Amino acid sequence: MSLEQKVKHGTLWISASQALIKIFGLAAQVILARVLMPEDFGLVAIALIFLQALRQLGSLGFAAAVIHHQDDIDNYTNAAFWMSVVIFSGLMVITWIIAPWAAAFYQIPELKPILMALGIGFVFEALCSIPDIRLTKELRLKTISMIEISTGLVNKVVTIAMALTGFGVWSLILPELVAYPVKVFFFWKNCSFRPKWELDFAHCRSIFHFGKHIFGTNILRYLNTNVDYMIVGKILGAVALGYYTFAYNLANWIVTEFIFIIIVVAFPTFAKIQDDPERLKEVFLKIIKAQSLLSWPMFIGIILTANELLPVVYSAKWIPSIIPLQVLTIAALIRSMASIGAQALKALGRPDKEFKFNLILVVAIVIAIFIGVRYGILGTAIAVAVTTAIGNLIFLMIVFADLRITPSEVYQTIRASFWNSLLMVAGVLTTRFWLTGLGLKLYQILIVCIITGVVVFAAGLYIFFGREFNWIWGMFSRKLRKEKPAAGVAGVK
Repeated sequence: MSLEQKVKHGTLWISASQALIKIFGLAAQVILARVLMPEDFGLVAIALIFLQALRQLGSLGFAAAVIHHQDDIDNYTNAAFWMSVVIFSGLMVITWIIAPWAAAFYQIPELKPILMALGIGFVFEALCSIPDIRLTKELRLKTISMIEISTGLVNKVVTIAMALTGFGVWSLILPELVAYPVKVFFFWKNCSFRPKWELDFAHCRSIFHFGKHIFGTNILRYLNTNVDYMIVGKILGAVALGYYTFAYNLANWIVTEFIFIIIVVAFPTFAKIQDDPERLKEVFLKIIKAQSLLSWPMFIGIILTANELLPVVYSAKWIPSIIPLQVLTIAALIRSMASIGAQALKALGRPDKEFKFNLILVVAIVIAIFIGVRYGILGTAIAVAVTTAIGNLIFLMIVFADLRITPSEVYQTIRASFWNSLLMVAGVLTTRFWLTGLGLKLYQILIVCIITGVVVFAAGLYIFFGREFNWIWGMFSRKLRKEKPAAGVAGVK
């Protein structure tokens, strides 16, 4: 199977697995939002601030180093495995040590047991990460997809069951720990690599050398995406943080859940063609085109329907999150493109550029948040959105320069998504204005607006950008027809 076939086949399987997982995830999210209170989400967000901070300390670029190197793979994998086990086990102990201090700092006693429970997950992360990396490097994305489906279903079923039976905030904590052992078992069952009771420190040094900038970038990216939680949680409290995190997570849902599919495929794909600049540029632009055509309508849809979406789907208690959600979604759209650009820089062996960029961005974000938080969660959302949007646009210009991509090529890549998004905005706003005068209920307006948005975007693409319509349609329809026999033999996002 050629590289292009592997990419398409892998993308198809990851997309299918993520679709199933997200259906259950959406059901769990809706139930939790209706059953739990904003302060429950705020409490978990505070716990995750500490957990994610520690996780970044253990992120020494293991995955990127193993995927990037094309020789002596088993020894690099073995070194990464033992480094991961030692570091993440230490992080579990550190979590237990800081749990009482964190609870005292935020004056929330319930934070201590939550942090200690979440800390156990570090050991499972260490055991899962290396076989996951090997399967990703080999582009065995179908296998990864099946594992993610099974563990994702376990997680979401347990989450829904616990939420409905009165477990409260623990519905957001325990399901992950229940699903982890299942994930560990299936990853090692499907991975041919087995660790050796020996360690080559030369390979450890090589991993650290390659991953040091990725490590630094991860720390800075963590600060970029979590410093707002820290400040809002401390200054405005758990309830305000609950509203803010709800808006932020929903705004970035497409990035973390949908764009993630593309990123999983993008980095190993870029790494395999890192020595062919023209091929790398061509593949990068194709991925950006597919990403914009598929995700921009979703971003725009969230912005346009937020007034109906939150009260109808999640209940009226989340209305304070509506405007922050709309503001943050604009920045998330730009971030989605920058995330793919970061994979191209890593494939080129230049993660240092992303590190230096994030070093500057984190300072700007901290200053902006301290100004914005004076005006509540909306002020914070505006500060974060403006700073990150401008920052990610500058970062994209850096990526385009490294790949020798001209402004004209950028426009040709995103023109169909851009103009059809504007057409979609006009269509949905006109429809809402017309429906408002009819006295319809919110859920009826929401359904009609969603249908209008989908139809207008698809029709505009078909009428005005037929080449792009046929290209994106062919990516899925032809691939499904071609891969049907192979999928049958295999036993089957």
